[in-house]
Amino acid sequence: MTCACPSHVQSTLDERALPIEQVGIRGVRHPLIIRSATGNFPSVGTFEMDVALPAHLA
Repeated sequence: MTCACPSHVQSTLDERALPIEQVGIRGVRHPLIIRSATGNFPSVGTFEMDVALPAHLA
């Protein structure tokens, strides 16, 4: 029995060599300790991270 399923596009190699100007994530929450002269204070920081991907890495 053969499968008539379409090929899985995301598993194929992309040979277009297109750079990606910006890719990243937002809303990363991470616990922090803020240190000051009067003591340490727990807090939660919210971060964004992004990078540009040149064509040879995209």
